[in-house]
Amino acid sequence: MSGGVTSLVGTPVSGSSSKLETHGDLEPSSSPYHNPSPSGSFIVFERDMSDNCNPLDDEEDTIRETSNEINLKNQRKRDKRIRIVHRHLNKEIDETHQFSEESEKRLARIARIARYEYRASAEKRLKHLEWAAKTLTPVAFTPYVRMFRIDAEMSRLLEQLGAKEESNEGKSTEASILKSLAKMSESKKFRKLRELAIEKSREGQEERDTFDEWALTLLDEAHRTKYRGCIGKQPRKIKKQELMSRPLAEIPFNTAERKLVEGLLSLLMRTSESVARRPWPQISRSERQDRDKFKEIRRNRQAMERDERLLDQLRGRIELGWQNYVKTPFAGPSKTSVLIDKVRALDEDVLGFNLLPSTTCILAILKIIKNTSAMEVRLPAKDRCAMSSELMEDFEDALRTMDLYDDWRATNPPDSERFLDFLMAYWRGQNQNS
Repeated sequence: MSGGVTSLVGTPVSGSSSKLETHGDLEPSSSPYHNPSPSGSFIVFERDMSDNCNPLDDEEDTIRETSNEINLKNQRKRDKRIRIVHRHLNKEIDETHQFSEESEKRLARIARIARYEYRASAEKRLKHLEWAAKTLTPVAFTPYVRMFRIDAEMSRLLEQLGAKEESNEGKSTEASILKSLAKMSESKKFRKLRELAIEKSREGQEERDTFDEWALTLLDEAHRTKYRGCIGKQPRKIKKQELMSRPLAEIPFNTAERKLVEGLLSLLMRTSESVARRPWPQISRSERQDRDKFKEIRRNRQAMERDERLLDQLRGRIELGWQNYVKTPFAGPSKTSVLIDKVRALDEDVLGFNLLPSTTCILAILKIIKNTSAMEVRLPAKDRCAMSSELMEDFEDALRTMDLYDDWRATNPPDSERFLDFLMAYWRGQNQNS
């Protein structure tokens, strides 16, 4: 597997622990300080010793100081926005590693493409960063956010979401609960109290016991018995949910399994990149007057949005395990095999060639994710990769093709060129050499 973004999903470039100043490579330095030259130091000394002060020099100093203050203010604003993004996505800021020049260029290219494709929607830009937080390593995510750049519109959206989260964190009082239960039947009252008990499951034992005792006083005898049964099962169910909802980094995969999972995400990311590069249908003023043309363009836009949802659904099933246990925005009604077939068809349509491995291979990797996510710790007896040699060869072929895809993208091909065109030329060259 080549370096590129795959190395950013896996282990960062080793041999360097210096801080990564990504923004310095992409835009003019915003440091509030200037590096004085020796002659500059001498001029300052001469001015201090002279009785004749030059008003023009004073004016230049004032302009320089004002510029420094503006740069410092902008830097603080950028840093604040980066902190808000990391806090919203529950990520620590990490700028401890330096990447290869090739990796930085590819990361910057992805950020540039995504920023352009989602320029019309702050929600889509935030959704892209949510994807990046789950796909990139922690040391790659923070530099990527700097490259992506958080604009004022996204900043306002994050502040609104933060305000909503804080307002939803308020706990229901007993009086408000009693008011909501007043007109409910016994069965509905039981279900409501059971839901509240589930919400209380993450609090301390004393708080849970107090709530359960109070809830039992509100139920009749039949539903009191059912509620006691739920209390006994709840800790085990919650434990299962916690295990299945862990991020991939905390799941006890062995080395071979982690290579499969991260490799599949890298392949899917290439498909996502190609889908995002498609030109978005635009509606001109003249076309708005043409009803049939307007409907056609709208249908095309809706179809492209459906394609993005398919990719989100499959990515969610890879990253969060089987959806019977965890409800997420990525969960969809499609059967997994049908979903994979649709994504592979999209992959072939966009690239002219299937970059992703077979449906059977992807299903086998999803099965590994499902089984391993349920493990609290890794047992020695289960320390093996549950992939047949045939499926493993299929997967390795996909990774080799991904290396060729990265070589193709590094040439900055025009939008009219498809990956299949590049592959055919490559294969012809290989045959001629052999």
